Amino acid sequence: MASASTPPSPPGGEGAPIELIKAIAHPLRYEILSCVARGERNVGEIEAATGIGQPTLSQQLSVLRNAGLVSARREAKLVFYAVEAEALEQVCSAFQAICPAEFQGRIVAKLTGGAVTSVQPVPANSPDAGDTAALRRRGGAAVFAKLD
Repeated sequence: MASASTPPSPPGGEGAPIELIKAIAHPLRYEILSCVARGERNVGEIEAATGIGQPTLSQQLSVLRNAGLVSARREAKLVFYAVEAEALEQVCSAFQAICPAEFQGRIVAKLTGGAVTSVQPVPANSPDAGDTAALRRRGGAAVFAKLD
């Protein structure tokens, strides 16, 4: 039984990526994450690409690091940031779980330039339902969309 000092579990259980979604929801952090998603970048490159000043950039990168959305590695005096794919997979899986199949199809169509011919959600009783490793093996977007 939880004590009075134990915080309540977030809706959706422990696996719910609420904190990840909150971290992404800030406009500056979203912009930084979008920049880093195109490939590993050092702080100077992120600053040049986003136009976010050094003090604010450092603060927002710290939030992204603490949330587990980006990783940092030091090379001499430079710090390089990269997206943590597993954290983004958690966010994507959370949104897939609440999106109707036709909405998922529209997203894939937009991302693929309209090359989607049909939408086929993974049936709930499928052995792969809820198994993100199996879904990754089957090719991500191809799990629920048939591409031309």
